[in-house]
Amino acid sequence: MESDKWPGPRAVKIYISSLYNDFREERRQTLELVGPELQSTYDDRYIEIEFVDMHYGTDGGDETNPALLKYHLDEIRCCSRASKAGYFLCIIGGEASSYQPVLPFTIEKDVFEKLVKAETSQSDLIRDCYTSNGASYQLNDEKWYSNLLEREEERQQLSTVQKAFTSLALEAYDSGLDVADLLRSPVEIQCDVALELLKTGKHPKGLIVAHRELSALEPDDNKLTTIAHARLKALQKRIEDILPDTHIIYLEASSADSSRTDGGSDSEEKLSPFRQKLQTVVSSLIDDSLSTEPDQGKGRKKTVQEVFLEHITHLRICIEHNRKYHLTVKHIKDTAESILNNAKENYTNKSRHPPVLIHGPDASGKSTLLTHLYYKCEEIFPKPVLRIIRFSASTPRSAYNLELLRVMCQQMSIILNIPEGYLPKDASFDPLYINNWFQSLLRRCEEMENQILLIFIDNVHRVNPLECDIVTGLSWLPMSLPRNVFLVCTSAVSLDQLQLTPAQKEKFKVQSCYYLLEAIEDIPENDSSGEYVDSAFDNLEAVFGAKAFSKLAGYITCSEFGLTELELLELLMPTSNSEAVITLKDANFNFSTLCVAKYIMMKSLISENVVSGRSTWRWRAASASARARRRYVRVQSALRDAHSDLAALHFASFLCDTDDTDTSEAHEPGCVEEDDALLDSTPFHSASRTAAAFTQRHVEESWLHLLLAGDFSKLKDLTVCNFDFLLAAVQTVTISYLRCILEHVRCYILDRDVELVYGAVRKASDILTRDPMQLGAQIIAWLRPAVARRGVLATLVTAAMAWCDGYDKPLLVPLNGWLHPPIASTVRVMSVGGSTPGASARLLQLAPSGQHLVLAPSAGDPQLWHVMSNSKVHTFKGKFNFHTVPSFIY
Repeated sequence: MESDKWPGPRAVKIYISSLYNDFREERRQTLELVGPELQSTYDDRYIEIEFVDMHYGTDGGDETNPALLKYHLDEIRCCSRASKAGYFLCIIGGEASSYQPVLPFTIEKDVFEKLVKAETSQSDLIRDCYTSNGASYQLNDEKWYSNLLEREEERQQLSTVQKAFTSLALEAYDSGLDVADLLRSPVEIQCDVALELLKTGKHPKGLIVAHRELSALEPDDNKLTTIAHARLKALQKRIEDILPDTHIIYLEASSADSSRTDGGSDSEEKLSPFRQKLQTVVSSLIDDSLSTEPDQGKGRKKTVQEVFLEHITHLRICIEHNRKYHLTVKHIKDTAESILNNAKENYTNKSRHPPVLIHGPDASGKSTLLTHLYYKCEEIFPKPVLRIIRFSASTPRSAYNLELLRVMCQQMSIILNIPEGYLPKDASFDPLYINNWFQSLLRRCEEMENQILLIFIDNVHRVNPLECDIVTGLSWLPMSLPRNVFLVCTSAVSLDQLQLTPAQKEKFKVQSCYYLLEAIEDIPENDSSGEYVDSAFDNLEAVFGAKAFSKLAGYITCSEFGLTELELLELLMPTSNSEAVITLKDANFNFSTLCVAKYIMMKSLISENVVSGRSTWRWRAASASARARRRYVRVQSALRDAHSDLAALHFASFLCDTDDTDTSEAHEPGCVEEDDALLDSTPFHSASRTAAAFTQRHVEESWLHLLLAGDFSKLKDLTVCNFDFLLAAVQTVTISYLRCILEHVRCYILDRDVELVYGAVRKASDILTRDPMQLGAQIIAWLRPAVARRGVLATLVTAAMAWCDGYDKPLLVPLNGWLHPPIASTVRVMSVGGSTPGASARLLQLAPSGQHLVLAPSAGDPQLWHVMSNSKVHTFKGKFNFHTVPSFIY
């Protein structure tokens, strides 16, 4: 399957091209009215709508900057590649004199030599700006857009060159040389690129144009205006000939004045036809695109689609990594050759063998070696191979052992065509069952002599080990594989630190399957090395300013699976005043500066990955993420602030609803007024908590930012103790992923409500594996007898009752309870102090919050331990009265 046919991001991204000083109101209404209206229409289809206006938040001083124009042209191409429907909106017309020229990127050699043949200061100036490149001359434009903080000096330099070039071009035009196209404006160049993409790209109807009649030439118009008028007339005619009538919007001449001078309501009324036509065209394009999508459906179709999309996501990462990086270091080449030779020998000799584990620090070439093996393994076997690859923690379904194994088992069942299908009849998404299922599939593969299966897992240490894991996090890793099954893993932590059993570690040590790679920091082309990353950060701070770039880098670092461009804009671009200039000095970005940052950073630091239908920015290498964390969110307060901002972004609609319904009286999260008989008087008729809906984005990442921001109240109220969230989790993913979420939360907080929900979900795992829609009935069965009249669990049970009441298929919903509360008598067993002499405890005291334990050993300083992670977080130095220490710990 060709990569350009793969499912892309579920986004509609349309570039707006127009003059800076004209069509301001049309652009504003497109951003503020058309975009949000389309977003609300397609929210339930998980489509992200973005209009890109490069003039928004700028002062217009760089409108004709050729270096900036290059980035904008790249963005048009990006829109054409990534957008599901439509990619370019051109608003053109008005005064021809407004279309000022921009220096051409390329000039044919004979034309250039005729332009600068005279020995004048202007010719010398132009010669210095162009470099000969075979049959043409190329513009050296970087020097006019290297400092984004202080623009005045570079703008003056460019203005001088532009005036000189325009003067020379007009002289050549008078002498009969055809140079009219060398005087094109940025809008014309953008339109030409968009028209070319219309023929070569994937959107044959992706261009929309809004025309205003060109103003008639006046007798006193200069030659530059006359030339521009003729070009624009020809461009408008060419666009009209190519586009269907429905994609051409004609603007009234009067709207030119109204869009600049009238009040908001007047201009909105006058431009209503423009908005309606634009919305109709874009809606039609989106509907056409959605009509060609495969029906994901439910049951088997949904599962197969989920497995397919997960495989495609990791395969994309593999292909991109293999395209960008190649084996150049001798000891890595030797390692690759040794692994391939051993695999071939084991297959030929029909011998069982252990998995391969490759250990090396960041920037040692582990991922490059793994992707190299992924492609080279085809060459060493006589039969076609089946391959599964995972880049741990790069997607939600590869971040936890339970989910990683579940999806791999389902993928193995599909590609091996197991008769039982992708899910056995007795299946349960329980850790023990998943582990046994994986081992049984390996045995089934051994029986299939004609099949060769290879599994590659990168950075296996990044898979989250949770309490529900059996024995240790990686105990599922088989140490004896059949002749036709091969497993290759990489890790940045040593063998002793991996979550392996002692027996597994011992086998890795005595068998020749454990490979060590050394860091290759000294190679200049290694853009994962610490020195390279630090140098790149220094350069970016010089271009964008330390304050602005640290803010951008901090958000990318704190995101778990990356942020979309639209999400970054919402975080970094103020939108309260559409006329305001947004500056980097204030640590803010606009469309244009973020576009520049993207293309500079994408050269080596970040990559765009399609995860769950979203194109997200994330650090390309683990070393870049680690250094960004140390450099930009090193302080705990900065880390929490970043997570708070991300949580506020993801839960904006929920928080707004909460604010709107707040009363002056404070109340406990999850409580409702007048609820003395909440569970008895209205068991099936509770109003929806909020009009907002949970999406897959909330389930996969958003909850984590509430957790890491330390906002446990909202975490419970909005996510882990919220019925709508729990239902969204089992519907959009699976019950196993919901278990992983609850386990993750339990690593941070000790809370009765969370423990009860977790216990209920564990008890219901078998039933919810087969039918996720039984969640409401299971919540009622397990939690109704255990909840109080008020509180977040009361709201949870009431919401479950209301949902069950509206469900039209059979459900077992008990109205009386006979089940014991699903909470263990012992939630956590802590092991503190160790076995060293003097480690016995003199005093143990629980902090008032219940989250920490103060330990005063018989010898040494008092210590602070976190209960749920069983980790020491602080040692108190100095003189203390042991009986007063707990009084200030919360």
